[in-house]
Amino acid sequence: MAVLSTEEIVSHLRRALRNLYVPVVLSRSPLVSLLSLEDEIDPSSELRRILKQTIEDLKPAGDASSHCHAWRTYEVLFYRYVEQLSRQEVAEQLGLSVRQTGREHRKALEALAYLVQPMCMGSVGSETKEIEQAEGNMQGSDLAWLGASRGGDWSDLYEELPNVLTLLEPLAAQYGTHVDILLDESLPHLAVHPTALRQILLGLATGILGGGTEGPLRISATQARSAVQIHVDAPCRQARDRGPGARDKANWAITRKLAQLYRGTVSMRSSNQEAVATVSLPTNLQIPVLVIDDNADVIQLLQRYALNTRYHVTATNDPAEALTMVEKLKPQVVCLDIMMPNLDGWDLLRALRSHASSADMRIIVCTVLAQEELASTLGANGYLRKPVRREEFIAELDRQVSEGC
Repeated sequence: MAVLSTEEIVSHLRRALRNLYVPVVLSRSPLVSLLSLEDEIDPSSELRRILKQTIEDLKPAGDASSHCHAWRTYEVLFYRYVEQLSRQEVAEQLGLSVRQTGREHRKALEALAYLVQPMCMGSVGSETKEIEQAEGNMQGSDLAWLGASRGGDWSDLYEELPNVLTLLEPLAAQYGTHVDILLDESLPHLAVHPTALRQILLGLATGILGGGTEGPLRISATQARSAVQIHVDAPCRQARDRGPGARDKANWAITRKLAQLYRGTVSMRSSNQEAVATVSLPTNLQIPVLVIDDNADVIQLLQRYALNTRYHVTATNDPAEALTMVEKLKPQVVCLDIMMPNLDGWDLLRALRSHASSADMRIIVCTVLAQEELASTLGANGYLRKPVRREEFIAELDRQVSEGC
């Protein structure tokens, strides 16, 4: 059977969940065969049970914050499909706009797909199924507390690396090598929980060691704007005629998922001479954000949203001084209103994009207007429809900073 993509699994899930309590339709779902339910006495009932249980598996642990994103993922699916509420009713239940509920719904289906995909017989090979199972498990309760703590914990890389070194040295010796650490003490702290940081570093290092090395394993780090890039590399054997096994792949999958919890990224490259793994993680340095909005209440609201985060919001209600403030503050992100009395926001967006000091700046259009496509065409990197919730605002800032690094 052909390998199914996450998008295909999401499509099957969406149709099955819409008909969760319609046995005739549910029994015809491709998921029946993918989950090997054909021989069940009542395939539709068994599929319903599996889907409801899998949604329940996404429910965060009891000690997880009620404001963490994991709860939103679970509640969207539970209210929409288990309780059979309409999209409007789900939006009212969660205190979201219908538009934002739609976005959360798409994300929630993808999270559900990560859990369902490893169960699908024939949709992935035996090695790949182990990887997907590892990724799916990351959505469960084992790491719910990491998702809940995100944004409130900092790690000092300089202090954490000796702990990693202590754990790695016996394994490195077993491979006939050792670990060298080359680190600048002036690096900023990372916006990552210490436990997650340690496991990410161990995942990268053990992955490199497991591929075979001909020299010391080196760990170094460099700062890149609002992120720190940590490099783990080693000279590798000339003959690398086999790909990584299932365990190696599962290790990379889990390490990548841990980094993604904190808006980080993991990359890997290798040649006949060298293998290099790199993780980019956000720092806890205050990231400058400029809000341009004529409404003082909106400005105060967005500034409150940014409290106790890595973002420092400066604002102006005078769009005429926006370019001057951009040159002075050099913000990483500009949040721009459109409906302003003294200057049309579209004109200001075009001016920002044509001005040398802001040509590469990340710009979010934040407006009551339903003009997302126009905003993108004129050079905006992101779009928020007012009224804006805190989770939306911070998530969009995270996305812009991550993509702009």
